[in-house]
Amino acid sequence: MRTLLIIISLLASCTVFGQNVPKIAVSTEKVNVNGTIMLVHKVKGGETLYSIAKAYNVTIDEIVRQNEFLKAGLKEGSTIYIPSSKTADTATVSAAPVKEEPKEVAAASQSAAQTPPAAKIELQKSDLKKYSLKKKHTVKWYETIDDVAAKYNVPVDAIVALNNLQTTLIKKKQQLYIPNDEFLALLEQMNRPQEPEKDPLENMDLNGEGVAVSVEQPQLQIDKELDILYILPLNLNDTIAPNSNFMDFYIGALMSMESREDDKKTNITLVDQQMFRSIDDVISTGVLENKDLIVGPVKPADQEKVLAATAGKSIVISPIDQSGEKLIEGNPLLVQVPPTVKAQQENIINLFADKCTEGRNAVIIYETGAVDTTHLRMAKEILLARGVDYRVLSYGILEGRDILEKMSGYMKPETDNNVLVLSGSEAFVSDVVRNLNLIHTNPVEENRRKITLFGLPRWRNFETIEVDYFHRMNLHLSLPYFVDYNSQDVKEFLMKYRALTNSEPTPFAFQGYDVGTIAKGTYNLAPSISSTEEFKVAPALQVRHLYKRNGTGNGMTNTGTKNIIYNSDYTISEL
Repeated sequence: MRTLLIIISLLASCTVFGQNVPKIAVSTEKVNVNGTIMLVHKVKGGETLYSIAKAYNVTIDEIVRQNEFLKAGLKEGSTIYIPSSKTADTATVSAAPVKEEPKEVAAASQSAAQTPPAAKIELQKSDLKKYSLKKKHTVKWYETIDDVAAKYNVPVDAIVALNNLQTTLIKKKQQLYIPNDEFLALLEQMNRPQEPEKDPLENMDLNGEGVAVSVEQPQLQIDKELDILYILPLNLNDTIAPNSNFMDFYIGALMSMESREDDKKTNITLVDQQMFRSIDDVISTGVLENKDLIVGPVKPADQEKVLAATAGKSIVISPIDQSGEKLIEGNPLLVQVPPTVKAQQENIINLFADKCTEGRNAVIIYETGAVDTTHLRMAKEILLARGVDYRVLSYGILEGRDILEKMSGYMKPETDNNVLVLSGSEAFVSDVVRNLNLIHTNPVEENRRKITLFGLPRWRNFETIEVDYFHRMNLHLSLPYFVDYNSQDVKEFLMKYRALTNSEPTPFAFQGYDVGTIAKGTYNLAPSISSTEEFKVAPALQVRHLYKRNGTGNGMTNTGTKNIIYNSDYTISEL
């Protein structure tokens, strides 16, 4: 429920396409809360924080700030306070209703107060027994203050006032006094309507229609006005089991936009693809029209239809699926975010070549009859072009028992031995690494050889290899995704994400953030992106953005990867 609340909160800054939002009856009843005029709203079935905030022309943050119990979720029947634009005189009792004629007033300011909207009554300790039921209530782990109020059929404000609470959030095993009829009568007397102050905005024709002009809420930050469409399978209709991965992705994407330092406007439209039978139904709505950037859909088959529908009028970003690479040919406005397999292969070979400086011994090892011949040929071509001398050792897995002595002969003493293993087979890699470790840690010093290991991304998923071996031989990998938790950008993202969601980000959240950063880089190139040969985008959290065109008239593929090293102190760092 909390995750759904977070995504709804973030949706306040964009248009959600495909949701049926019930009409909200805007309340005209006002109360004075800690010196600020609030509108009183009773939550009805089908209403959401997004729809309520939109109806009152305020942000969800402003509503939650005044009603902290909403952090646990919105409940039908709850009474919430909506910030108005009128500042009140501070009084002893700060919950005096003020009736006035129906009028919509936008939120021009917001209260920074964190205290709950309750009356303030000076009570002595001896008064607590007089104004409360005999038995105090002990809060259970699942209860909110609304639950307690409903159980005893008393207002939340009365519980807050009697217990002198500073917030409407309550904790497990907290002891609460429950107000009796005498206290409720006292509270009602103190809250008796006073002569209303004349609203200074009343009868002021600020926009020619007798309604105050709303103050525009801060927009997402980008270089210039930009229309972005996200097509994601969020499954928001299912409040119990929405797609948490893509909700995380979208949260990360919006965070990347909101973190920009410029003040230009960005318009975001979100399509929850799960609300439609097919991508054809999405296209038929016309939502793709006049969009500068389209992120998604996720599946390449659906991306192909979007590309055909936009007919070269929008930049389309393929955010997650690596197989979307097959659509690059003939689609110059397609940007494929996941790094290609070829880029990963080239980058680990180039990293290996970078480390094979003069005097170092270079060795390539692969499994006989099971090697990726394309990768092996690529390695030989790159090393030859870069002038790196190397030797090649291949053997079958059944030879493993007798290979140690032969492998040892390929390693040179008194120098660094760089070993590139071109295999994705866990059984073969396990055998190679075990034997290399025996050579690297040989107890007889004259037989010991210093080895630096280079491998493939899938090694990180191997479960039968001792990770100690990787750290001892400083394994180098070139990965499509990697998060460096020592990075200042990552630390700042973590702080903001935790504060927003009270949870840890998944890889989808990092990916969403990184995809969001592409918007600025790609749009700065429009309309020339169709002819641009390459561009970089920075900073990113888990992806390295380095895009190159794969031939004239084709789209842009990401050739950037993250080069990492397993350090001897058992840390992993980015090179």
